[in-house]
Amino acid sequence: MVLNARKVYRSGDKIQQILLAIEDITERARLAREHAAAREHIGMLLQEMAHRVKNSLQSISAMVMLEARSQKSDEGKAALERVSRRITALGQLYSKLSKADTVEAVDAAVYLNELCRELITSVRAEGDTSITLKTEIESELLPTDKAIPNGLIVNELVTNAVKYAFPGEAKGAVTVTLKRARAELRLTVADDGQGLNPHRGDSGVGGRLVDGFAHQLGGQIERKSDSHGTTVHLILPLR
Repeated sequence: MVLNARKVYRSGDKIQQILLAIEDITERARLAREHAAAREHIGMLLQEMAHRVKNSLQSISAMVMLEARSQKSDEGKAALERVSRRITALGQLYSKLSKADTVEAVDAAVYLNELCRELITSVRAEGDTSITLKTEIESELLPTDKAIPNGLIVNELVTNAVKYAFPGEAKGAVTVTLKRARAELRLTVADDGQGLNPHRGDSGVGGRLVDGFAHQLGGQIERKSDSHGTTVHLILPLR
């Protein structure tokens, strides 16, 4: 009888352990469902925020451009137009984020290609159809905090090339590439224009912004310019 009692006790102990394990699994499943629901809700809120930010940036860009058109000074008009394009570059990013499944990262190929097309379209809208744009941008998932300065760098470099590399009726091409090479990501904006002009109209603000964004990304800028054109490399270490 003692042996039987021990067997009953051990059997009851095992049943208790099984019940506790089942209860633990059930609790974990409940917590997992709650966490998944919370993540989905946060994702929806972030996408809604990105959509609202995009709309706000578009409105601000439009207001700045409207103000630019009212300027009598060519210098003031050009400065405001540059500001408007910088705001538009940010708006492009948030446009992509509001349509994506995630707000944490964006595909560089989609984002930068569209940004470049918008830049060239805005130039052609002003009557200049002599400049062509070529892109060779590899698909690379960029975290949002990295995509923003990358987009602004492309905006500055392409805008400067279009505005200053081809004076008069000169024809030319601007090429934007993004390639992964070993332990680095290399973004290149090149043109076949006249080379850097130290007396250009933006007083070098664009160049200083590019250097600042590169520093923010932990990268470095390499520039080469001569009578055959200008090439600017942004070299980013991959961690």
